[in-house]
Amino acid sequence: MFPALLAGLTLLSGAAAEIAILYPSAGATWYMNDTVPLNWTLTQPQTDPKEFRVLLSGGGMAGPQEIAQQVPSANEQYRLLLPQLNPGDGYTISFVNTTNEAQEYAKSNAFKIEQGIAPTTLSSSGAASATRSVNNNVPNVSIPPR
Repeated sequence: MFPALLAGLTLLSGAAAEIAILYPSAGATWYMNDTVPLNWTLTQPQTDPKEFRVLLSGGGMAGPQEIAQQVPSANEQYRLLLPQLNPGDGYTISFVNTTNEAQEYAKSNAFKIEQGIAPTTLSSSGAASATRSVNNNVPNVSIPPR
């Protein structure tokens, strides 16, 4: 009986959702009151959840804070406006079940949130242009000035 039960549990664990968070990546920096990207990949699209909630934890917060709900997983990208937060290190995001936050689908590596705005660069004409952390949802790509 126990071998059959063990085999069944192994089969169930193999069917678990496998979402991999690509961004924020380890050591990334988000800026307070900024619109930030989330990027992920579905490794088992047939069995991964259709949607999830996003929770933010760490940075001295008392507990997880919901920052997005009913995010379609097939999009593999999402942009959100950060709520008012304390600057700090050790923040993580988790993708969780829409009705049961104890069921975690994925968790990011630690990143930090700082005050200020995303760094800017100067073009050859001297006009400032914002350097965004994401262009077409690829981290660390600058948006050229127009």
